[in-house]
Amino acid sequence: MMAHFPKEQISAWIDRQLDAREAALIEAHLRECEICQHLQEELAFDTHMFRELEILAPPPYLWTRVAAELQQPARREGFAWLPRQGIAWPRRQTLLAMAVALFVILGGALFIILRQQADLRFEMAAIAQIDQAHVDLVAKNTEAYNPFSKTSLADLDSNPFSRHTLDSNSNPFATLRENH
Repeated sequence: MMAHFPKEQISAWIDRQLDAREAALIEAHLRECEICQHLQEELAFDTHMFRELEILAPPPYLWTRVAAELQQPARREGFAWLPRQGIAWPRRQTLLAMAVALFVILGGALFIILRQQADLRFEMAAIAQIDQAHVDLVAKNTEAYNPFSKTSLADLDSNPFSRHTLDSNSNPFATLRENH
C-alpha cells in the first residue's frame, strides 16, 4: 500500500483540478485506502455545503463606508502633551513603563527613608546606653567624673574608660569579664 495523499491533493481531485494521470493515481488509491476514502468524503461534504450556500450581496452603502474610512486621517495614538511630530506612541507600553519607573523610584525612596530611620534608632539607642553608663559611673564617684571640678588639664580627662581614671571598682565591664 502506498503512502496517503495530502488533504490538498484530494481536495484538488474533488474540484477536478488535476491532470488525468494524477487523478487516476488518486482514484486507484481511494479504492484501497479507507483513511483517504473517509477524508475524501469529509472534503466532498464540505465542498457541497459551501457550494450550496446562498451568495449574499453586500449592502449598497458598504463601499461608501469603506471609502470614507480610508479618506479619514490616521488616528494618532499618544499623549496630548507630547508634540505632534507624527511619532506613534504605543499608549499601553508607555503607561506601563511609566508605572514601573514610578514604582521603582517610590520603592527606592521608601527603602532609603526606612533605612535612615533604622540607623537613627540604632544611634539613639547607643547614645542612651552610653549616657546610662556615664550616669552609673558618676553615681559611684561624683568627683572623679565631674569635668568642672578639675583644676589641672591632666585632671580634665573625664573619660571613664581611660587608663588614668578607670579603676577596677568603677569599671562597668568588670562584671562581664568575671562572668566569662
